[in-house]
Amino acid sequence: MAASTGSPAVVEVLIAAGANVGAADPYGNTALMLAAAVLHADVMALLLKAGADPATVDSLGETVLMSVAGQGNDYLARLLLKAGAGTSAANQAGQTALMLAAQGGYDVTVDLLLKAGANIDAADNLGRTSLSLAAIEDHVATVDLLLKAGAQVHEGTRIPQAVRLIASSVDRLWGSDRQELAALQRVSLALEEVTVSMASAAIEMREAADRLEHAKQ
Repeated sequence: MAASTGSPAVVEVLIAAGANVGAADPYGNTALMLAAAVLHADVMALLLKAGADPATVDSLGETVLMSVAGQGNDYLARLLLKAGAGTSAANQAGQTALMLAAQGGYDVTVDLLLKAGANIDAADNLGRTSLSLAAIEDHVATVDLLLKAGAQVHEGTRIPQAVRLIASSVDRLWGSDRQELAALQRVSLALEEVTVSMASAAIEMREAADRLEHAKQ
């Protein structure tokens, strides 16, 4: 209770009195998880210092990192990663911390998790990847970030959103460099491999990139 109400002073007293920081309720929630759910940074720092396990999993397969990543708190995500939290865990729906951050459009957290080694192409139980989830929610900046980081476009991606987002990137390329043009061409080629029915859309995207490249010369 002290962890969820965000009272560092009370938590310090309880820890000093020998409270078990790893104790969990019937749902598998530890004090660290409860503090993370309401983003109490000071309490989380105290619990981690006292030995709380950053990799603890609740009854739904949720980790503490998933909780803060799904809320876009990059400070706490960084704190947990430094304490040893892993990025590969998936909940009962098959979703990872990276997927939850991407679905919320939290670019700083997404970038942090990618740099920590998160699997960019991991898929949930419905076959959706971080890129798919970001596209579904129309998070353009997040889609761009994931594509630049090497995310693959495949059947789990909502193609209409992906094509529209790539098209919006074309509109911005007048002020972009050749590296971004090359990235767009790679994406269009990836779309072409998704399914035969999308080949024409992929070709149109590639032709648009070629026209822009010639116009900039």
